[in-house]
Amino acid sequence: MTSVDDWVKWSRSKGLKDSHEYLGGVDAWRQAWRPKRVRVLLVAESHVAEEKGDLRVRVRSPEGLFEKLPRSYVRLVYCLAYGEDCLCEPKPKRNPGTWQFWKIFQAISDCSADAKQPRKGQIMPKVEVLRKLQSKGVWLVDASVAALYSLSEGRLRVTRYHETIRQSFEEFVWPMMKEDPVKQVWIIGRGVGNALTGLKLKGMPDRITRRWIISQPQDRTPGRFQEDLKRLVRRICVCKKRI
Repeated sequence: MTSVDDWVKWSRSKGLKDSHEYLGGVDAWRQAWRPKRVRVLLVAESHVAEEKGDLRVRVRSPEGLFEKLPRSYVRLVYCLAYGEDCLCEPKPKRNPGTWQFWKIFQAISDCSADAKQPRKGQIMPKVEVLRKLQSKGVWLVDASVAALYSLSEGRLRVTRYHETIRQSFEEFVWPMMKEDPVKQVWIIGRGVGNALTGLKLKGMPDRITRRWIISQPQDRTPGRFQEDLKRLVRRICVCKKRI
């Protein structure tokens, strides 16, 4: 099993510079919402890179509801404070969140591609969505354990993008699933999909092909994301009924 130390060493070799503490926070938040048994794996590109001052931000726990969750702030959808200034002490510089992934989360949670995701400030509805995903065995990971995008710098420069994505997924991400009964692996984003297409690893339910790839919510092709989302929800809900 690899560790955050391995992630840091690898990210440095790629010219990427998230701190050890920040990557540790990313791992802690993702693990906090990991199902006991992962049955459906969603794979995105990466979390958003650390910005100056992020390590000083702490996640506030209103009324003690989240006492078991990490206090570190990271730019990852699983961190409840990402996109929610009301939970940040102090407020970070630029905190847009990733509302697009809440659209996917809510659709899977409700088994409806037309479900409306929680709005900004609706903390407890977000918590309920994450709890439902846990109970369904659905977990979101990133193919790259190092951030490939920064709010301040845009797309970070990394040589051999496809090779980087594939190497990280093979060496660091998929090995975390070796004890889980994963039935489906879905890739979010065609760039990541192109990098992982054809991949077959020990324990993987099927070779990753085009049918396991969906567009990102901000896809510029009209209607493509919604059609992909319907396909994903239909397959996941059928899978759940058979388990």
